Amino acid sequence: MNPSGKLQETFALQVEDNPSYLNFPGEEGKVAYREGIFIGYRYYDKKKMEVLFPFGHGLSYTTFEYSSMRLSGDTILDTDGLVVEVDITNTGKCEGAEIVQLYVKSQKARLIRPEKELKGFEKINLLPGETDTIRYTLNKRDFSYYDCSNKKWVVETGLYEIWIGKSSRNICLKRTVNVISTDALKPSLTGESLVKEWFSWSAAKQALFEVFAQEKMKEQIEAALQGEHSDRVLNMPLRKLFYFDPKRAERAEEIIEKLLVQMN
Repeated sequence: MNPSGKLQETFALQVEDNPSYLNFPGEEGKVAYREGIFIGYRYYDKKKMEVLFPFGHGLSYTTFEYSSMRLSGDTILDTDGLVVEVDITNTGKCEGAEIVQLYVKSQKARLIRPEKELKGFEKINLLPGETDTIRYTLNKRDFSYYDCSNKKWVVETGLYEIWIGKSSRNICLKRTVNVISTDALKPSLTGESLVKEWFSWSAAKQALFEVFAQEKMKEQIEAALQGEHSDRVLNMPLRKLFYFDPKRAERAEEIIEKLLVQMN
């Protein structure tokens, strides 16, 4: 019998590396769930931590080669779905089964996302020298995340990487697809939202620069964004942009309220 099982969890190097180490077993009879979406391999990947055995790891008496990864399209609507095909060859000397894993990675997301997420896996049994094709069909949900501000699962327009691997840490093939969202998303922005969060929405960015022009600070902001401290500007709450001038600081709430009304 040739083993073909794969680990369903990550084995950390030490117990202190576990994402729940600081929260479990809690205190006074209560445990705070603080890991959020970063559990298992998602946590270790995000932290770029070494592990003893990664999620999806397994052993075999034979070897497998992954090749010829194909996508049904380079650009798709999120409602179209995506077909992914990959050829698997048994390059060893005995019959064996392999569990082939598919992960999806968002190249750029508005919210903090995992490095990659498992979206499918298929088991294939091959004789020595035999090659067969595995096919996955991804749908809109496979590119989605739950957006609390919109209270629904949403897809963001952007590039997504499709990864095929033997485990979460042994990725053999990668391809990129451009997914166009059909969701009408409404941003939840306030004066405490970071400048870069305002800039991530075209309508919000446009409204913001209109207010900058009205307040005669457009050129000043543009110069700051092009300077060496641009990262500091992008990562500060919007409200602070109006604190550099004492007169505007007094009117900060009024300016932000006007901006929010303009947005709606």
